[in-house]
Amino acid sequence: MIELKTVFAEYLPAKEKYGRVPRNVEIPALVEAIRKSIPGFFLECVERGGYISTEWLTKGSIGEPNRTFAHVPWVAIFKRSITKSALEGYYIVLLFSEDMSSVYLTLNQAFTAFETRYGSINLAYRKLQDCAQQAVLELGPAPDGFTTGPIDLRTKGTLSTGYEFGSIWAKEYFVDELPSQTELESDVLILMQAYKTLWTKFPHSLVDANTEISNDEFVKAVEITVKTVPKAPATQGPQPPPPKLKSSGREVFSRSANVSARAISMSDGVCALSGGPGTHASFLWKKTGMTYVEAHHLIPFSKQDQFPHSLDVEENIVALCANCHRLLHHARSDEKNEPLRRLWQLRKDDLAARGLVVELNELKKMYGKLAEED
Repeated sequence: MIELKTVFAEYLPAKEKYGRVPRNVEIPALVEAIRKSIPGFFLECVERGGYISTEWLTKGSIGEPNRTFAHVPWVAIFKRSITKSALEGYYIVLLFSEDMSSVYLTLNQAFTAFETRYGSINLAYRKLQDCAQQAVLELGPAPDGFTTGPIDLRTKGTLSTGYEFGSIWAKEYFVDELPSQTELESDVLILMQAYKTLWTKFPHSLVDANTEISNDEFVKAVEITVKTVPKAPATQGPQPPPPKLKSSGREVFSRSANVSARAISMSDGVCALSGGPGTHASFLWKKTGMTYVEAHHLIPFSKQDQFPHSLDVEENIVALCANCHRLLHHARSDEKNEPLRRLWQLRKDDLAARGLVVELNELKKMYGKLAEED
């Protein structure tokens, strides 16, 4: 297709020349290909496949005007009932590799929805791949020429790496071996049929296809994230309750690894029950180089249903040495009372600023039995 050749020929020179996406008149051939010609061709494929065109949206992007060029330019086919944006749901998308050596046609997922759900880039990548694998099981074997699982866009961009992990079925075309218009249309219609199979079971998002998350996965995500997050809360004031996910056959509220990582970072490796640096020192964390501590929700996270505002905020997460953390989970009630009083006294005003008000006696009752996510 002449339009694909245009993107391969024009993209890197434009990116190098301008740095930021210029006005359309300065890159007319590239804009025409990405935003008009290829989307128009895809809509024709949809119509020729017997689908109602008004139920679909085709759109392409090289990045927002006056901002940096996208790592990976794309053209997508959205089913309007699932999504109208690359930030949500799942869709068919044409993805050009960052080095412009090839282009993938892929049935893929929105990374942003997973990052929002799991609160950690690395955990989002892992769950994207989990959900892609679940979708593959639903679809069965991929047709000849298509692959399943992660693709290689030769990229380091966060969003574009999400596309690598989120791929379900994909076909790669190399720059010196591009498909004919007939071949590309045939491949689009193959993915349309797969898309149709999935939307009957997952009408909005694949984020619910495989949402099991173990405590080990969560802890690993916190470890990876803790060195890169700011030492300050990401939000202020009361926050809405976090979204729910399925775990062990039940719905639970999802914790954010980023929030726990920020709470640990803010602690500087000091156990909240130690009275100061060094007194509860354990060992240096291999992943971070700081003194090892663990994140613990003071108001147990399993009690989220009892509160109108989120319990997953930095003020409700205390950093504890491993011994103190185990004490709050496994000690006798009378041994928990004094540590709980100290932590409650330390955090009650900060909690109130988040719309979280709990009396000490009420808090003590919550510690009769703690869940793993607490």
